[in-house]
Amino acid sequence: MKHYILFILLILISSDSERVIGIFKIIDDLNEDTIEIRKNGTYTYKERGDSCWLWNDFTGKWKLEDITLTLFETKRTLDVTSEIERNYFDNSSDSIRINVKSFNGESIGGFKIKYESLINGLPKYEVKTDNKGIVKLPKFKIESLDKEVVVIGMDYVIYSDTISEQFSIDEKVDNIIIRLNQSPDSINQYYEHKFKYKDNKLTSYESPRLSENKIYKKL
Repeated sequence: MKHYILFILLILISSDSERVIGIFKIIDDLNEDTIEIRKNGTYTYKERGDSCWLWNDFTGKWKLEDITLTLFETKRTLDVTSEIERNYFDNSSDSIRINVKSFNGESIGGFKIKYESLINGLPKYEVKTDNKGIVKLPKFKIESLDKEVVVIGMDYVIYSDTISEQFSIDEKVDNIIIRLNQSPDSINQYYEHKFKYKDNKLTSYESPRLSENKIYKKL
C-alpha cells in the first residue's frame, strides 16, 4: 500500500513538472518578456523591455516545488576589460589615428572598429587594424553645436563572452589608444527568481532584478 501511495505521489509531481514546461509571456503593455521552460531542466528568460538597449537574455536551471517555480541564474561579472585614452589637440588634423593594444602593451592586429557620425546621412566605416594595431580614418566635416559628434564602437570576446562597447569623441581628438584587458578577473554571482505557478500562469514574487507581481501567461 505504501509503495502504491508513493507511486501516485510521483505521478502527481511529474505531471506538475510537465504542465509547467512551455513558453510563458508577460502580461504587460511595456515589455514582451518570455520564459521558456524546457523538459531537460533548463530555461531561457528573454527580457524585452520598451527600449532595445535594455534587452537581455539569461539561461540556467529551474526547479518546481509545490507551486513555487525557481529559476537559478549564474552571472559572471568581469573586472575592467578596456581603457580608452583620448588625445586632444587645439590645431587638430583632418584624420584620426586609433591604436589598439593589450594591457601588456602588445599590438592587436585585425581588430574591427566601427566608426560613424551621430549626424544622419554621413558614411559609416567598419575597418580593421593593421598588424601594428593601428588604423587611420578621415574626420567627418561636421558643423554642430554638440561637441561630441562621432561614435566609435567595438565588439570583442573575453572568456567566450562577446562584449560590445561604444564611446563618442569630438573633432579635436586626433589620436585614440584602446587598451584591452584580455585576462580580467571574473566573479560569479548567483541569483534566484521565484514565481508562483497556478492555472497555466506564473506570477513573479521574489527576484533581485525582475519586477514582482507580474503575471506570465502560457502560450
